[in-house]
Amino acid sequence: MPVDAIRDQNKGVRPWWRSRSSTHDLPVEPSQTPTVLTTADVLERPSVPFGIDGVTHRVVWQDGTSIAGRMTIAAGHHLGAHEHRRHSHHLWVVDGRAEILGVELAAGSYVHIPCGVLHDIDARATEGCTVFYLYSV
Repeated sequence: MPVDAIRDQNKGVRPWWRSRSSTHDLPVEPSQTPTVLTTADVLERPSVPFGIDGVTHRVVWQDGTSIAGRMTIAAGHHLGAHEHRRHSHHLWVVDGRAEILGVELAAGSYVHIPCGVLHDIDARATEGCTVFYLYSV
C-alpha cells in the first residue's frame, strides 16, 4: 500500500499508546512519512565499517535528531567502552550474544543506556552479535 494511502487511511485515528485524556498529544507534521523496510530492504542497505575492527553497521533510518540501525560486532571483538554525553540510546540484541553493562545478553534482550553511562558491546567471549539501535543525535 502506498505511503499516502496509509496516511489517508489512518487520518484522525488516535494511536493506541495515546490516552484520550493525554495532554501530551503532539500533532504529526504533514511532511512526516512512515518508513517500512522489509528484511531484504534492510540487507540492501550498505554495511559499512564503523571505524573499529570487527564492527560494522547499517543505517536504516535517520533524520536531524535521531538515527536507527543494525550494528554487528564480530566474534572476538567489542565496540569499546564509551559514553554518550547528551543522549540516551536503546539497544535490542537481534542475533548472537554479547556482554552489555556486565550482563551477557542473547537475542531478544533489550538495553536502555542513559546519557553519561559508560558501556560497551563486548563479543570477545561469544560468537558475536547483531543489535538494533536507536540513538538521538
